[in-house]
Amino acid sequence: MSQGKSPGPSEDAQNPLEAALLEAIGDPSGRVGFYQSLMDSDLYLVGRLETVEGKSKEGTVTAEPGDRLVLWPRGEDSRIHAYTSLARLRSSIGQSKVPYVGLPSDVLFAAVDPDVDVVLNEGVWFGKQILPEERRLLIEGTIPGRPEEIQIAEGAEVLLGQPAEYPRELVDALRREFARHGGVAEARLAQLHVPSTGQPPHPVVAVRAQGGPGALNAILDSIGPAVQDAVPPGMPVDFVDLEGDGAGEYLRAESEPFFEG
Repeated sequence: MSQGKSPGPSEDAQNPLEAALLEAIGDPSGRVGFYQSLMDSDLYLVGRLETVEGKSKEGTVTAEPGDRLVLWPRGEDSRIHAYTSLARLRSSIGQSKVPYVGLPSDVLFAAVDPDVDVVLNEGVWFGKQILPEERRLLIEGTIPGRPEEIQIAEGAEVLLGQPAEYPRELVDALRREFARHGGVAEARLAQLHVPSTGQPPHPVVAVRAQGGPGALNAILDSIGPAVQDAVPPGMPVDFVDLEGDGAGEYLRAESEPFFEG
């Protein structure tokens, strides 16, 4: 998330997407809500849709099969510049009358070059850069940064132990998030290595959620962005039910809680 000059009194969110983006800028746990709102919203761009017959469509439109997105060039800047509202687009470019097109986010993300960044609200005091990998996950229906409860194939070699270097930053972030969430009774940490997955050794966190195993998914949705910020880029962090077999059983026997709610 990016942030520039603070807003004045009139700089209020103009729609639910902007409200979600502003919340996510101030609180990383709001990123899940932002991504969900993003995929339910329209984005606005300077340009038009061109039909297969060569006709132009402008404004908030419905994209049809064969329509081509034609954007105004921005010199050597190859990024896609999109805005969270028409007002943000107009305030950014300094003109009130420009050809624009408004498209649902999922339609836009699928239509543009998959390797190009999409920049939200360039020239506005708040915005975000949507990276290609984020777009790919969103198109697939996955929230970027969301930890997942792991499933290990029966018979797979599983190496569990305590990490040689304790992930202090991760543990501190989890303590803050678990305390904020209020739904975690206990959490323990170990290092997991499953050679058959191709992943390097990495942290595994066993959680006993208040309300049982089914409550774990809601917790993971909430803490995902904070976990992503607390580990090196690309490092996975796996989560298991502390009351389960396998990793949960090991952690109950061989580790101490780093959090108790």
